[in-house]
Order: sequence, then structure tokens, then C-alpha cells
Amino acid sequence: MAVNGLELEIQGDVRKQTDALQKVFLETLGWKGIRKLEQFATVNAARALAPYVRAAAPTDSKALAKAVRGRKSRITRPGAVVGPVGGRKGVWYGWLTVKGVKPHRIPKLTAGQQA
Repeated sequence: MAVNGLELEIQGDVRKQTDALQKVFLETLGWKGIRKLEQFATVNAARALAPYVRAAAPTDSKALAKAVRGRKSRITRPGAVVGPVGGRKGVWYGWLTVKGVKPHRIPKLTAGQQA
């Protein structure tokens, strides 16, 4: 027997039903609990999208694809980020791949020349 069971049925007036659901969440969890629930749902959605982003990563080296993660946002809450992780466990060039760099010319070196 579940102590905190939830049964949800939305029929007819959707606005009225969703307002009632919001009221129940607010009464049982409070605002802090609702924010935690929103953060949990957002991170789970980001983790569900990570395999698709990983599949779309460039295939020159597998390191970039391996570094793609779904994780919580540091700044925006509730929020999540799907993308390459930098630092020691990720790839240092992930930010350059995602955001790009300004156009530049790389000179071609011949044998015996130095940059």
C-alpha cells in the first residue's frame, strides 16, 4: 500500500484540472519541493536528449562524442545543459566546436620552414 499515491485524471475542463493539480502540489510539496521536482524533470529530459546530441557530434575523434553529457545548469534553475564537458574529464576544444571561432588563415608550412 502506497502512502503517497498519486492518481491523475484530466477530463473536461483542462484549465480547472491543472489548477487543481498545481494546488495539490503546492500543498504537499511547498515551493521548495516544486522547484526540486522541476529541476529533477529538466535534468532527466536533458539526459534523455544526450544520446541524440552524441550521435550528431563530429566523428573525427570519438573524444567529443564521449564528452557529451546532460547535466544541471549552474546558473539558470530549473535548467539543464546538453553538450560536451570540458576540463580534465572532457575535451578542451568542446567550446570551440560548439560556438565556433572567427575566420582565420592558417599558413601552409613547407619542409624546413618554422612558424
